[in-house]
Amino acid sequence: MSGGMITSDVSGKADVVMTTEGDMVDFIGGARSRLPIGSENDVLTVSSSVPAWVASSAGGAETHEFTTEETFTPTTQTGIMEVLIDTTDMTAGSIKTTVDGVIDNTISTATTLTRIFDPSTSITLISQAGGMGSSKSYTFSEVPAGNLVSVNIGDSGSKMYLASNQAGDNQAIYEYDLATPYLVTSASYSGNSFPDPVSGDIRGMDWRDDGTTWIRCSDQTGNKKFYQFDPSSAWDISSSGSSVGDYDYSGTQTGGKSCIWGDSGTQVNSVADNATIYTYNTSAYDVSTCSNASQTFDCSTFDNAPRSLAWNSDGTKIYYLGSQYDKIYTIECSSAWNVSTGSHDSADDIDVSGETTAVYGLATSGGVTPTDFYVGSTASPYKVYQYELQAFSGSAYASVGQ
Repeated sequence: MSGGMITSDVSGKADVVMTTEGDMVDFIGGARSRLPIGSENDVLTVSSSVPAWVASSAGGAETHEFTTEETFTPTTQTGIMEVLIDTTDMTAGSIKTTVDGVIDNTISTATTLTRIFDPSTSITLISQAGGMGSSKSYTFSEVPAGNLVSVNIGDSGSKMYLASNQAGDNQAIYEYDLATPYLVTSASYSGNSFPDPVSGDIRGMDWRDDGTTWIRCSDQTGNKKFYQFDPSSAWDISSSGSSVGDYDYSGTQTGGKSCIWGDSGTQVNSVADNATIYTYNTSAYDVSTCSNASQTFDCSTFDNAPRSLAWNSDGTKIYYLGSQYDKIYTIECSSAWNVSTGSHDSADDIDVSGETTAVYGLATSGGVTPTDFYVGSTASPYKVYQYELQAFSGSAYASVGQ
């Protein structure tokens, strides 16, 4: 608009509009405030008390309403553009802006934000879950398990595995039945356990999705290895027998706090003492074939006390548990399963310090966006805490234009 005045009436309330292109629209008594005036011939409309740009020219803006967890990819992906985000009616969750594959900002409060971007390749806006519900917990007291260092959920949520690093407990892994899948308060000891036969300092473990093989990390002096076991009965930890393969990681990383399968078993990821995540390529689910993939991510800039790792199901997120600040950190990978393309946004951090300041062991309920996270406490009384992620709710709005 090059001149003149826009007037409108919203629910019988007068709206005052500045008359110069690029000025802001002030809705007096309306549901929104401060929208940028677009280019000449653009039209400002109001629908259900929600203002939006309607493109009436090549330079018009695109709008999108978020009511669930989804991704909005504007038609225009490069060049200077203005992005308006309005989360006034969002009741849970957040809106994230990613520019050229890197997180630029995350909004998790009721507000409005206008930013100018100049992406060279891509821009997306994503609505996602956010905020944790009240925690549930389970105290594993049926067995003398202490110094908890690993938590795993398996068999479609009907099993939980807790590993103890207590010398007097013979470095054992214990198996629990979950009467209600994925609910830790329904756990009971199954009677199955597996004393580790190969290491005096066991760390995190991880199952293959079908329960036919699992790996674990040894952090013992002179024994810095990943070990693999194939139970004769799927998901039965007591039937694991002898190690079927191992890999010495000491030539690549110093110390190991966790190891997990990735990308359908074609890689193993581990976090070292220096809070760096390392990647090893493998033949499918064969740890003995590991080789350094030269893909790393440094977590020490936000938490330098590494404990555990977990992937989401499509490799776009790897979760890192740190005990410096007792948080779960989300690292988003712009290239699936490649941690070297990761980025961290503090707005996504999950603070568990209210329950424990001695975290060790991390698991999720699975999926692209896990709904539940499980964190172990290595301080007595030894517990597993369950956190429920709150789904996106309410509505948010985005307008993207040049």
